[in-house]
Amino acid sequence: LLAYKNVKKYMFFGILISGISVFLEGFASSVYQLYFLTLVLQLASNFALALPFSILMLRWFRGRSSFAISIIFVGVSLGGMFWSSPITALIEAEGWRMAYRVIGLVIMLIVAPLCLLIVRNYPEGEEKSVENAAHRASKSQKPKFDKALYREKRFWLLTAGLFFNSFACVALYHIPAFIQSLGYTAAFAAMMVSFYSFINIFSKVGMGMLFDKLGLKAGVLLGVFGTLGCYVFMFIASGIPSVPMIAVFSFLFGIGLATQSIFMPSLVSGVYGQEKYSTIYGRISVFTLMASAISNPIISAVYDVTKSYRIAWMICIVIA
Repeated sequence: LLAYKNVKKYMFFGILISGISVFLEGFASSVYQLYFLTLVLQLASNFALALPFSILMLRWFRGRSSFAISIIFVGVSLGGMFWSSPITALIEAEGWRMAYRVIGLVIMLIVAPLCLLIVRNYPEGEEKSVENAAHRASKSQKPKFDKALYREKRFWLLTAGLFFNSFACVALYHIPAFIQSLGYTAAFAAMMVSFYSFINIFSKVGMGMLFDKLGLKAGVLLGVFGTLGCYVFMFIASGIPSVPMIAVFSFLFGIGLATQSIFMPSLVSGVYGQEKYSTIYGRISVFTLMASAISNPIISAVYDVTKSYRIAWMICIVIA
């Protein structure tokens, strides 16, 4: 849908529906309502987050797209840095329901209108020519499902790498709980989220520059260093907790977390080019989202059974 279509339109509705879903989650009266609204949120967020961002950057910044994508995703890190502590404070003061309602209203009333005001599908002068070409192509030939792609060794290697990387980013959802399991407060955990989000700003920019200047391997090595180092120090901290140890693994996670947003667009465009980008991205997303879907329950189950994250972090070290 997004390969030649109006990204702004899909992005606006993706953001709007995401905001409505989060807002309604604040009123959920059963876990099944929460599940349903989260499903809607996940479907809508595909049109609101990484894919439209990266497609727009590939259209606007040819030749330095990885750096441009890294700059865009710096906004995500800034959001994590500035909002984690206020939202934690809001949850503690008013409860999670009120926090969800506030977040939903912000998305609906501020983010969605900003999308309409700011987003442009193509650089000035290109939009009509590209849309006309896409219209002629859609009239002359029907879209084909390229089965040959699934016989390519490089497709499966790239998919496997991104699958395991997506699994390895599971700490994003567990670090606050892990820090609290070591005996620290929710406020301190939120402060560490702000800290690794701050580090993530520079790691995203650095990783984007490495991809553009030195090639794909250089950017991948930086990401692997951060991810693997983070889990090694988290494993050590689970046995010997201390503030310096938590600061070290948070710092390294700030580097490793950049892989979640930068790896996929940079590697897919670097290996396959812009023309096939949307199609390849969509197909690989099936597997990376599957990794995210299974990694959270696995890590949570390990913690529930053992009452510790040590074995969970050992699993993540192996995968990283």
